Amino acid sequence: MKTIKTLSRRMAALFLVVVVGLTALAPAASAAAIQLPSLPKDKCVVDDAGVLSDSTTTELETINAQLSASCNGAQIGVLTVDYTGSATTEDYATAAFNAWGIGSASKNNGVLILLVMPSAQYADGDY
Repeated sequence: MKTIKTLSRRMAALFLVVVVGLTALAPAASAAAIQLPSLPKDKCVVDDAGVLSDSTTTELETINAQLSASCNGAQIGVLTVDYTGSATTEDYATAAFNAWGIGSASKNNGVLILLVMPSAQYADGDY
C-alpha cells in the first residue's frame, strides 16, 4: 500500500514537472514562429510599413548614435510594420527586441518603439 502511494506521488510530481516545462517552452516556441524583418548592420530603424521619411530615419539614426555614445551603449530601436501576423503586438515587440539585441541585457538600457500601422487609425485627429 505504501509503495502505491509513493508511486502515485512520484507520478504526480513527474506530471507537474512536464506540464510546467511545456508551459515554459510555449512562449519560446511561439516567438520562434514570428517572422521579423532583419535589422541592417549598424542601424536602429526598420520602416517596413513605409511611413517614415528618409530625413526622419536619418534623424532617428543620429539620435540613437548620440545616445549610445553618451549613455554607455543605450539604444532605441524603431520598427514600423503593417501587421504582426498571428502574434500579439506584445509578443511581436518582445521577439523583435530580443532578436535584435537592443541595448545591453546586463545594463537594461534598450528600448524598442514598435508601430503597427493598421492600429494607427485610432490615433487620427487634431492634436
